[in-house]
Amino acid sequence: MLKKGLYLLVFLAIIIIYFSYRSYNHSKQYVPKDKVKLEAFRSKDGWGYRIIKDGRTFINQSYIPAIPGNHVFPTEEDALRVGKLVLRKVKELEIPSITVHELDSLGISINLSKTGQSPPVGRQQ
Repeated sequence: MLKKGLYLLVFLAIIIIYFSYRSYNHSKQYVPKDKVKLEAFRSKDGWGYRIIKDGRTFINQSYIPAIPGNHVFPTEEDALRVGKLVLRKVKELEIPSITVHELDSLGISINLSKTGQSPPVGRQQ
């Protein structure tokens, strides 16, 4: 009788552990790589990027993030460099925000004057 109760207790413990583990892994809400994609788009004055998740627009970024004002990405390559970083953060379930330091490390520049000069972010004149 004692053996039967012990077996039942072990069996119930295994079931509880299994469902707890399964619930924990499911709560992370893993985003399959093929369900999230990045695309650049041409805006009125420059470039932007869009993160599409499950076929719907998740992030639509027309301006360089982390910079005061509305500064567009001057090139498609700049928009895609920042977009790839945001896409990585989305896939890794991180907050998809961008800092000035990250922009600087990516070599993103903004046009601060009408002269056409574009000093790198963080090294402004």
